[in-house]
Amino acid sequence: LEAGENRYRVRGSPQNQAFEWVKSSAWNLNGTMLLTDWISGSAEAVNVAETIESMYNIDDIPNQTKLVLQQRLTTRYVLALFYFHTGGEEWSNNAGFLSNSHECDWSHRDGNVLLGVECDDGDNVTSISLELNNLSRSLPLEIYGLHGLRTLDLKENSLSGTLPSTLTMLSDLEYLDLSRNDFRGGLMENFGDLSSLRSFRAEKNSFTGTLPKSLGNLVLLKNLKLDSNGFWGSVPEEVSSMKELSKVYDFLFADNCFHYLSLEKLRAHCPPLFSWFSLAHLWLNDNGFTDGMNNFCLEGGPSLAVFYSDCLGRSFPPIVPQVQCSCCTICCAENPKTEPCLLNGGTLP
Repeated sequence: LEAGENRYRVRGSPQNQAFEWVKSSAWNLNGTMLLTDWISGSAEAVNVAETIESMYNIDDIPNQTKLVLQQRLTTRYVLALFYFHTGGEEWSNNAGFLSNSHECDWSHRDGNVLLGVECDDGDNVTSISLELNNLSRSLPLEIYGLHGLRTLDLKENSLSGTLPSTLTMLSDLEYLDLSRNDFRGGLMENFGDLSSLRSFRAEKNSFTGTLPKSLGNLVLLKNLKLDSNGFWGSVPEEVSSMKELSKVYDFLFADNCFHYLSLEKLRAHCPPLFSWFSLAHLWLNDNGFTDGMNNFCLEGGPSLAVFYSDCLGRSFPPIVPQVQCSCCTICCAENPKTEPCLLNGGTLP
């Protein structure tokens, strides 16, 4: 794992803790490796265990067995590192992490909720679900070692820091939920390399910066929630390529700082955005938009049950609306903390 190539040598680092734990879990006290356990499913495992008393000469192991062993070592190391890097000692439920069992059994089921790891038939980790489990600190760069990961659900924890640049190397990732944490910084410029992504939720974090144009590469994305962050700037026109968003229920950019979005231009060049017939809720309030809301009110546009924007205006005490919006259901003021949002027409919702 090149991303953390030398960090395992730094005493006390999460990489060092994971490395030392993997060593202690892989070898018996007499220096003999637990080959029959580590290479489960390999026809060569028993013979190798009988003929090789220790791991002093790993080159004596047949190549196919060595590949299986390396995969197990890598997976076990990355999962152990994930544990140490996210404050595993303080997790509400350790979900079997760092147990002597196979890492694909590192999970805990509570009713219909599975907390921990899931694998496919080839022992490749396909899912990590640790929602509401008191995770903290940050995600490790080495997470890309779980190359078969399809689900990463870490919502409602206390994770912070920036997203690891290697996250975009998880090309099979389909479901990514980072909502209700404290992640900072922006989305990587190559975030669109996650081309298998179908759902991305990152609302209620501390993300900042502009949205990358590469979002347009997420052509399979059906669910996108980015509200309550610190994003700013223009929504990139490239999002018009995200045609699967026609099936999304909520398209949320609310509570950010986007200062300009030319909806007229978007309508002319990005017709899929205005074919969201299932779009029911739209929050564009508490932003910096100054025009274009009425483009959502045109014939053929989405039929919105809930539509928030900064369209609140009155003569006394004077409030000047930031935008005009004839079909908004709720109008808010520029500073929602001092003025309550009202039904479009002036009454409390």
